[in-house]
Amino acid sequence: MVLGVNFVSVLPSRSIDADSNGRQQDQELSIIDGIASWCESLSGQIPLIEGLRQVLGALDGAAICLTRVQENSSRIGTSMIVDTETSQKRGHRLERSFASIVLGPYCLKPKPGTPWFSSMLDGEVDPALRDFQRRRGLQELVVIPLEIKGKTVDFLEIHFEQRLDGNQFALLNLAAATFVRTWGRRATGLFSEYILSPLKTKRDKLSELPLLSVENPARLSRCEYRVCLMLSRGYSVQAIEEEFGISRTTSRTHLRNIYAKTGCSSLAELTFRLMDKTKPGISGFDAEARVV
Repeated sequence: MVLGVNFVSVLPSRSIDADSNGRQQDQELSIIDGIASWCESLSGQIPLIEGLRQVLGALDGAAICLTRVQENSSRIGTSMIVDTETSQKRGHRLERSFASIVLGPYCLKPKPGTPWFSSMLDGEVDPALRDFQRRRGLQELVVIPLEIKGKTVDFLEIHFEQRLDGNQFALLNLAAATFVRTWGRRATGLFSEYILSPLKTKRDKLSELPLLSVENPARLSRCEYRVCLMLSRGYSVQAIEEEFGISRTTSRTHLRNIYAKTGCSSLAELTFRLMDKTKPGISGFDAEARVV
């Protein structure tokens, strides 16, 4: 298992209870998938930006930011960002870290693995964060300190449209420890390479391949691949649910994960990409053999 992580350990013990709520189980399974992808990205199996994108989808967040803040420099830091926002309006897309705002004087000396929540800040929220959340309709920002090394601090920041419910709160607290532990075991120079060589100058060749090609560029799971295959053949979401005997909640979870892995923001965009990029002659059976 990548980086030696026991993914089941990030879940509350109640997750194995047969009477657990369906939505709660979906959240827990989704986080397991997200952490698995995060670990793959930290070991270099997939691009780090893809690991972030899949964590964002697993957490059902609006934007995610991996930031390095250095002492004696700008507290905003250098960030790798994934944002679900498609609007090009000024100030609508996430363009910076807000870790220094949420942590305040503790920004350079936080306890790794302890989440900080913008909704729990005392006093008035900094105008920069307040205005950004207002423009985007966001209600929560969770900042997880990952590592303090020398004069630098690394953070994981996740923006949410809604306040976290009790189960999400518990899961995120448990997952935070895993994020920290695995970040400490990441491949040497993983984030430094991004800082020194801007991501926009790099193009992952796999991203140019059809989603349903045998290379499986988006790292779709077997279930996710089958959903995409059905969509590419013109099936509606309801028809897919009936074909596979899955609930609406489960299909939404699959689609949310697919959006995160493919970078698509909607069903229409995903369907267009599947229809446009799928090459004739690619056998679903042959491709499925390579699905992870």
